[in-house]
Amino acid sequence: MMSTPPSGRTARAPLALLIGFGVFVVVIAYLVTASLTRRAARTFSPTVRTEARGPGRPGRPDTVTVDARDADRWVYVDLDRGMPLGTVDSTGWDIAVRRYRIRARGPSAVVARAPFPDTDSAGLALASAHGLTQAPDLGHWYSYSMLSHLLEPDDRLALLRTDAGATAVLQVLGYYCPGLTAGCLTVRYAVVSPNVSP
Repeated sequence: MMSTPPSGRTARAPLALLIGFGVFVVVIAYLVTASLTRRAARTFSPTVRTEARGPGRPGRPDTVTVDARDADRWVYVDLDRGMPLGTVDSTGWDIAVRRYRIRARGPSAVVARAPFPDTDSAGLALASAHGLTQAPDLGHWYSYSMLSHLLEPDDRLALLRTDAGATAVLQVLGYYCPGLTAGCLTVRYAVVSPNVSP
């Protein structure tokens, strides 16, 4: 007795099962790899409001860590004085932070992956090469790891006009509080020079 060849429908069934099994194996491999990946990132404690240090300089950049863990409130920061001002929108702020979002009060520009200026002249050249616009959102400063599920700074710089008329260079250093709690956005900044033309 001769056997009949399999129909096209039954021949396709094993192929669909093989593809489904392949997808299942890839998903399991991803989950196992993600669970074994060490979650590590730089952590910072929030800057206390009374720690006013005055403006940084490119030769001596300063840092400020903003406690932006509350997803419903903006926290305002004065870079000229180097301190967070709290959650009340008042005069004197230069940037506002809510979780991972950063807004500039005045004109700003984003520079993709440039080295942080280490002299006044380098800072002035950087500010002069990039026109400042009224776009308040400083955009995505981070890359997202699919394995660790952490936000990591991508080293881009932002330029912005402070309320005192100076131009500041800003770079995000980290996003995590001790214990890898999200929301302690830490920025390195330097006030380059007053009254730089946009």
